[in-house]
This record gives sequence, C-alpha cells and structure tokens, in this order.
Amino acid sequence: MADNVQLKKMDMHVHTRFSTEESDLKGVKISISMASDPVELYKKAKTKGMDFVTFTDHNTIDGCLYFLEKMPDVKDFIIGEEITAHDPEYGFVIHINVYDITKAQHKKISRLKDDFYKLTSYLKKQNIFYCYNHPYWQCQHDYLAATEKPQQRVYEIAKHFPLIEGINSFRLKQQNQMARKMAKELGITSIAGSDSHGGGIGRAYTMAKANNVKDFLKEIKEGRAQVRGWNYSFKGLYEECMNIALTNVNKVKEEYPSKKLKVMMDLFANPLAKFFVRRHIKKNVRIQKKAIKPYQ
Repeated sequence: MADNVQLKKMDMHVHTRFSTEESDLKGVKISISMASDPVELYKKAKTKGMDFVTFTDHNTIDGCLYFLEKMPDVKDFIIGEEITAHDPEYGFVIHINVYDITKAQHKKISRLKDDFYKLTSYLKKQNIFYCYNHPYWQCQHDYLAATEKPQQRVYEIAKHFPLIEGINSFRLKQQNQMARKMAKELGITSIAGSDSHGGGIGRAYTMAKANNVKDFLKEIKEGRAQVRGWNYSFKGLYEECMNIALTNVNKVKEEYPSKKLKVMMDLFANPLAKFFVRRHIKKNVRIQKKAIKPYQ
C-alpha cells in the first residue's frame, strides 16, 4: 500500500433493527428487536468518522439488503452477518462475523451453521472474510468451565480463524485483553467492533490504509490493521439497553394505536423498562466477571 494512503476506519460489528434476540422472561421466550434503522445508522456512522460501513445482524442479511435497496449507489458499504454457530464437541455457541458475502453464500452458511467445522471449511474454500467474535463472552463460560482445560479449548477453536475480535465494546477490559493476547500468540490478526445493538456505532473500530473497502479488507487479511475502542462500561450498556427498551415500547404503541394503551405505556412501560434495564445491567456485570474466572 502506498505511503500516502491514509488510515481508514470501520466498526466491524454492529446491529440494526433487523437483528433480534431471544430473551427468557420467567421461562417465556420473547423476541426483542434492536433499535437502529439501517439508513439512519449508516448516516450516524459517517458522523462518527467511519470511512467504511457494514451491518452484522444475527443470522440475517436483510438489514444490509434493505439498506442497499434504499441507497444502491454507495461505494463504502459491504454486506456483513453475525453467524450463530455451534461447537459439535462441547455444545457451546460460537459467534462468527462474515463480510462481503452474497445472497447465495448467506443461504449456504445458514444451512451449515449448526456444525462449526463444516461451516469454517466452507468459509475457507469460498475465501470469505470471517472472524471469531468475543472469544471469552459470558454466555459460554458455564460450558467451558466444565471442560478440563477451558483456555486450551478456546485456543483450539481460535486456530480455525484468520481473525479474532480483539476489542468489543460490550466485553470487559480483561476479556478483550485475553482475546488480543491469544491472537498475538497464535499469529492471528485482531479486529474491533462496537457490537452495538442500540445505535452506538463507532465505540470500537478497525483501522487500515486503503482507498476503498475491498482494499481495506485485503490489508486486514494481510495483517496490517490497528484496533481502537472502548471496553465494557455501565454507561455504554445502559444507553444501549434504554434505546432498545424504548424502541420496543414505541413499537407496541405504533402497532396498537389505542389512546388508552398509549397512556398506559407512557405511565407504566417506560418506568418498568428502566427498572428492568438497571437490573439487567447489574446481572450482566456479575456474569461477565464470573466468566473470566475459568481462565485465571
């Protein structure tokens, strides 16, 4: 890459309203929509200094396709997706970001995601750009803690990846440090993303010298990347959760336009949302700290 090419930025892990997550509320599974419209999120990315943009919604590229339908002439955007894969040996969940994929590749990935080994084999054969997301995330620590050598298992999984997420804004500082340490020891490039579900794009990002998004990915593949960003914080997660909670409250008000319901939602739903958000955050802090213990 020529010396006069400047460093460009991209938040490589971010979600739109096309992402959903299943939440277990006293044994009842409910689907929670994320907060950000793709077009508005793209515009926000630009105000935050992102040169290139992608969306990595959970197991769907619908948000990316919606954006490209609305803004078909953009040259600084690529299709991304966060895949929920499974470790067939130990059963825990592995999140994998893939970038610059086609509709056909998305469909094939969807069929393979329940078998981590078949999936990564396909990604390699297709020369798809993919990353091991938040290797030490709290949701898998119970599975890993039950294995004889949890740290060794994480390293074994990581060896199947060309990239590791070294900074994720919704992981503790220690978790991000461990991810970058593992990447360095294995000779794998680190990238960064906010993992924002509520509009906080740009809290973490990857930098590389490039004139366009294709060259940007090429530079990262060849190991010429830098990572920047914030670690997990109470303030950041609170803002995210409130954006998501109030988005879902407003969604109910739009779908059921009764004036009485709107009054009830304003009087009770918003305060309840804030209560549950605070409780969720406190619980999340405890779980994240517990998740680190098997590796210390």
